[in-house]
Amino acid sequence: MTCHNERAATARRLEALRDFFMARDADDLADAWIKLTRQDERTLYLPTPPAIPDWEAVEFSFNRLFVGPQPPLAPPFSSIYLDSEPYVMGPSTMEVRNIYRLLGLQSPLEGSFPDDHVSLELDALLAMDASLEWGGRPELASMRNYFLEQHMLAWIPEFCDGVYAQEATHPAIIYAAMLLVRFLLDLADTTGCSPREHQFTARTATVEDNAS
Repeated sequence: MTCHNERAATARRLEALRDFFMARDADDLADAWIKLTRQDERTLYLPTPPAIPDWEAVEFSFNRLFVGPQPPLAPPFSSIYLDSEPYVMGPSTMEVRNIYRLLGLQSPLEGSFPDDHVSLELDALLAMDASLEWGGRPELASMRNYFLEQHMLAWIPEFCDGVYAQEATHPAIIYAAMLLVRFLLDLADTTGCSPREHQFTARTATVEDNAS
């Protein structure tokens, strides 16, 4: 795979993961799934995606995990996992907002939705990668690597563990969570393995068992 094709594949995967975890309904989930399960060189050795006969069932599981109306079983916000008190809009949310501002980014939902939702963080990572491809300033690469390795990989594997732990989690969501962790670890590998990354490498060994 050429560098250009690899960057394009990375962007497609980030977009698909972003769209899946920000889906509003069954139709959004189905559309994101098509992009998420597109085969390329990076997915050849992954388990086969599960067949999805009923996207309404996926939506039901998705809402129980991430949305409500009952308290979400696996909240998709970094503050739940990083802060001393597991609340949304905590100190880590403000840190993420400040990182966005340093990059010239702003959540379109700022003020009404926490900035540290997994999909918004994926979108920020996508924006950083796009800027770097077009020759972004050198310090952007350091900020991007920090955001990925020291922030996103500090909480997203634990978030995904919470997804796997729920008995009623739909296989499609387990599969998406598996791809999310693997893909972020893949991206970290391309920039050098960080100490924090090692803490989570072993966890991915159990993901195939849950998804297969």
